[in-house]
Amino acid sequence: MKKIVKPIFFYGGFNRVKGALRWNRTERRLYILMYHRVDHRSYPLFEDVVHPKDFERQVRFLKKKFRIVDISRLDQSEYFQANNKDCIALTFDDGYRDVYSQAFPILKKYNVPATVFLATGYINTLRLLWYDRLSWILYKTISIPDIKKLAKYEIHPKIAHDVCSFFSEKPSNSLNILRRIAAQLKKFKTKEQNFILESLANACNIEEWPGSNERTMLSWEEVSQMAMHGVSFGGHTVSHPNLNTMEHTDIRNEIITSKLEIEAQTQKPVTVFAYPYGGKEYYNENVVRLVKEAGYKYACTTNVGFETFPIKRPLTMKRKGAPNSPYLFF
Repeated sequence: MKKIVKPIFFYGGFNRVKGALRWNRTERRLYILMYHRVDHRSYPLFEDVVHPKDFERQVRFLKKKFRIVDISRLDQSEYFQANNKDCIALTFDDGYRDVYSQAFPILKKYNVPATVFLATGYINTLRLLWYDRLSWILYKTISIPDIKKLAKYEIHPKIAHDVCSFFSEKPSNSLNILRRIAAQLKKFKTKEQNFILESLANACNIEEWPGSNERTMLSWEEVSQMAMHGVSFGGHTVSHPNLNTMEHTDIRNEIITSKLEIEAQTQKPVTVFAYPYGGKEYYNENVVRLVKEAGYKYACTTNVGFETFPIKRPLTMKRKGAPNSPYLFF
C-alpha cells in the first residue's frame, strides 16, 4: 500500500501545496536530513540503506525545492536575507565507506554540500560498530543457540529471549527483533556491550567479523578526498558510546579526541558534532556543556523536527531521518 500511496502524494502535488503555504510564513526553516548508509543493500549490517538511485532522486528534488546548505558553515546572518526557499542540510552519521563509494559521486555530480559525522575509533580500521557486530553475528550464525546455551554464556535473559525469537519467528520479523535487541544493548556501557557480543558470538559458534580486508568504514584517505570536494566533517565521538553511561572525564575525552583527530587529518576546523544515538535519553545538560566547551558551534540530535533562523538552540538541533525511498515529505 505504501508503495502506491507515496508516489500519488509525491507526484500529485502534496509538496507543492506545502510549498505554497510556505510563502505565507515569515520565518525560513532549516531541515537537517540524517543518513547513515547509501548502498544497494544493508544485509548483513544493521543500518538501513538508501539505494543510490533513490538517493540521487532525493538530491535532485532537494536541489530544486530547497537551498542546500553546509551546517558546518552556518553563518546565520547569511540566511536572514529574504529568500523564498527553506534551507536543508544533508548529514551522514558514523562514517561508512559507502558514503564515499556511493553518495560522494552523486554529491559531486550535483555540486551539493554535506556533512559526515565520524566515529573516529572506527575510521581506517576493519572494525565494525557494535550494532553491526550484532547484526553480523545473528544473520551469519552457524549454530543456532537455544535459551539454555545462551544462559550458559551469561547472556542477559531478556536479550537471550529476543535472540531466540530472532531465529524462531518469521524472517519478516527479524529486522524488528534485531532493532529490539539493539535498543536493549544501547543501555549498557561499552565494556558490557563487548562482553555480551563476544559471548553471543561464542554461543552462535561464529567469528564476529571475517579476517579479510573487507572494510565497512571510511579510510582517512577517503575522508581527505571528500574534504577537498565540498564535504565537511564533524565529531561523533571516538567509540560511539551512550554518553549518559559514562563518567565526566571519559565523556570529555570522547568529545575532544574525535574533534582533534579529524582536524589533524583534514587540516580544517571541526565545528559540528552529532550525539551518538541522538535521542534525549542519550545526552544531558552536562554533555551539551562539554560539547560547547570543546569548541563546537553546532550539534545535532535525532529528535525529529526543524530549526528556524536565528537558531535558538544550536547545540541541540533537530533532524529528520531520510527515508529509504525516493519520496521526501516535509
